[in-house]
Amino acid sequence: MRLFHLRLGAVVMAVALTTIVAGGSSQAASTGEVSEGDALEAAMPPVRSSYEPVPASAVEPEVSFLMDEYGVDEVEARRRLELQKRVALLDESLAPALAETYAGVSIDQANGASVSVHAVRNDARIGQESRRLGIKSTFVQVPNSRRVLDGVQSQLTKQLSRHPEVLLAGVDLLSGELLVKVDGNEPLKPEVDAAVRRYSAYIKLERGGKAVRRGDFACTFPYCDPPLRAGILIQAVQNGLNSQCTAGFNAIRSDGTSFVMTSGHCLTPVDGAKWYTRFSSDGYVHAVGNGSTFSRYNDASGDAGLIGLDNPAGYDPRNTLINYGNAQTQFGEAYPITARSGSAPGMTLCFTGAVSQTRCGTVAYLNATSSTGVGGLGALYACGARGDSGGPVFASNTAYGLVQGGDTDQQGRCITYYQGILAAESRLGVQVRTAY
Repeated sequence: MRLFHLRLGAVVMAVALTTIVAGGSSQAASTGEVSEGDALEAAMPPVRSSYEPVPASAVEPEVSFLMDEYGVDEVEARRRLELQKRVALLDESLAPALAETYAGVSIDQANGASVSVHAVRNDARIGQESRRLGIKSTFVQVPNSRRVLDGVQSQLTKQLSRHPEVLLAGVDLLSGELLVKVDGNEPLKPEVDAAVRRYSAYIKLERGGKAVRRGDFACTFPYCDPPLRAGILIQAVQNGLNSQCTAGFNAIRSDGTSFVMTSGHCLTPVDGAKWYTRFSSDGYVHAVGNGSTFSRYNDASGDAGLIGLDNPAGYDPRNTLINYGNAQTQFGEAYPITARSGSAPGMTLCFTGAVSQTRCGTVAYLNATSSTGVGGLGALYACGARGDSGGPVFASNTAYGLVQGGDTDQQGRCITYYQGILAAESRLGVQVRTAY
């Protein structure tokens, strides 16, 4: 498994560095001396100056994905995207109400976007809440609740995440068990075998194939000017180490302080360092702000962090992100985010990464664990790359998460992990901007 951020040795060049000041930007004269700014200028490629034109009939990437992947028309694709918003509300309502018996909710896109509610036993509130939200749902009985499986997954994360042949895929809602995939068919290593035996009542074990912990990838475009939005490349240098990631959603604290969300693991190697991005208007690198030493986490419960803004007035942070278009989808420099939500298996989500641009896929599992020991993640069937870490995960103008990293599973499918946005907000004490 690889975290989707890039670390490079600092490249020394004598070039100019600019920083944002109130009312605009100022350019510092080149001194020819080695500096943090020199390394950043050298490492960050030129700005892409133009985008491929797209036809007027182009649609949003999540709509295009559903049309291509499941053979539905645009009207049906939009119906399914509207449905998944209500499914998220159903999950949000049932989880606390049925805490001891509830396992989750899922969407089966291959079966007309049918909705299932998974629980240890049926409850009248399942039907009541489904009807209230206008959802036709089917009850599926499973042996284990979400609360129980969360506890077991936490233990498995501690015990097995360091074994490269083991993929802790997440919760398989159909069986009500934790899906654990192990490479090949050779005898299990003693520690793996002991854990599988200990938690056999909660585990669905799959053998065969070989997972690929995807390597680091080069970071290239994109960059953009104010207003600051999600999806741009950000970079920091400290003690010769260069860390490149993607800016996540703009967020705000209750006291009005503005932040950029990203992955916590992006901030760790350059603890407290200044982060920068490049503008297309002047071609120079500009300071965004410092990574917060205390407002970040990267552990068994998740991965997220905050970068404070040096000059909020100059950056004009908004509730938008970059959505890269192609021949079938719209390009938008200011795709609006108007809501935040949890996710569920079967949902269609997209992400924007500094390297991969915008890609979409189907949510495979929740509560997945990366091979670096980060748990509580969503797993999306989509391919990402190094440099995408921290990027926004979204659909239908709704924030769902932050890109964390990825693998290729034993069946050869790309998996991009993401930190759920609601948990990140709660842990960091901020809220994603959903209005300007």
